[in-house]
Amino acid sequence: MRCKVLVVSYEAETGTRMANAVAEGPAGDRQVRQIEAKGNLVVVQMDQIATGDAATFNMRENTVTLVGNVVVTRGSNVLRGQRLVVDLTRGVSKMDGGRIDGIFQSERRSPPEWRDTAEKGATAEKR
Repeated sequence: MRCKVLVVSYEAETGTRMANAVAEGPAGDRQVRQIEAKGNLVVVQMDQIATGDAATFNMRENTVTLVGNVVVTRGSNVLRGQRLVVDLTRGVSKMDGGRIDGIFQSERRSPPEWRDTAEKGATAEKR
């Protein structure tokens, strides 16, 4: 992931304020609650690239939400919208928030082998 600004929020201790990320001592073992990425966001995962203006990683819900000029590219397939929510637990993504544009390219496939075999068999039987 690349971005201009990254803000990390930690779980608060009971009865105290939010933890300071640079604080020494026991604050270092707190759990991350949320990560906010802002400015020219680029997220790369395997063969997919997602870009947007900002993103929020919610650790409690295990979701990532990208907002603002979101573009998801996988090979020659492209999906554009204003908001993308990814549920990391279920592996489900949802694009919403207005108009959504998509370009999908089908892969070229060679004809199935069974078709060639069946045609050869049919020709041999006619003789």
